[in-house]
Amino acid sequence: MVVISWVMFFDKVDAAYSFGIANDVTWDKEIAERSIPVFMYDHTIDGLPEEHKNFHFFKTGICGKPNISGMKDIGTLIKENGHLGRNLLLKMDIEGFEYPAIQALTEEEISQFTQISMEIHDLQNLLFDAEKHFLISECLVKILHHMYCVHIHANNVGWVAERNGVSVPVLLELSFIRKDMANDFQRTDKLRTDLDSPNNADNEEINVHNLWKQN
Repeated sequence: MVVISWVMFFDKVDAAYSFGIANDVTWDKEIAERSIPVFMYDHTIDGLPEEHKNFHFFKTGICGKPNISGMKDIGTLIKENGHLGRNLLLKMDIEGFEYPAIQALTEEEISQFTQISMEIHDLQNLLFDAEKHFLISECLVKILHHMYCVHIHANNVGWVAERNGVSVPVLLELSFIRKDMANDFQRTDKLRTDLDSPNNADNEEINVHNLWKQN
């Protein structure tokens, strides 16, 4: 785990990508208000719940390679939008499709993202499915090659899987920053919780201390 003292580098960002919208554009609106164009993708909705001059919505899902009908991989979208070589933001919550989507990214493409905020799903597979354990690990290692994990929060809508004394929240919200943008940082095992809020106010928060160790 890494904690850094830094200002969000929005002035260095050319565009933002938001994958998985549903009926919530809170993150998108905050980014758009900073004059950053937000490219929004969700094949499960017909339109946005709210409009903004910097929103660009596409009824397209996100997948890996090869592409699926009505869905495209992230690299294809970056090329289509003319964003190769640009600094980008990424927000992603696509219900398990994040793994093939990350797997399909080239090193060049993933290194374009200055920050990534994402939810990862089905983490019970770390305990019960060797093949999917490898896929999850492969994707996280790929991100961590370029980025530091700067925050972790368990989505308390999910449950906690247990096996042989090991407990794993099945849903985690993760935030990353690209290593070249984190000039002042320190490693710690103490997680900040002051900015967190429960996904379900009726459930207790899930303690994730000591679950995440970054080499």
